[in-house]
Amino acid sequence: MSSAATGEYYNLIYQKVKEIKGGHNIAEMIIYSVNFAHIEHYVRTNNWDEAAEYLVEKAINIEKAGATCLFLGTNTMHKVSAQIKAAIV
Repeated sequence: MSSAATGEYYNLIYQKVKEIKGGHNIAEMIIYSVNFAHIEHYVRTNNWDEAAEYLVEKAINIEKAGATCLFLGTNTMHKVSAQIKAAIV
């Protein structure tokens, strides 16, 4: 969920789509970067309810923007994935 990880994920997805489809094809993506200071605070304080609220809001915004799938790129926030899944279609 850090900016470094987000950039790396974007580059990996971009390269794979280019490899598969060729030409000028790239993946159509919406990237929603979160304030990692919030994430770090939730983890450090074991505040999973606020973490869920924060990420559910982001997921709903992504869905409203037209995303048809959601990738949660994180090692720890899987703890709130059920709440996120429940909040989106």
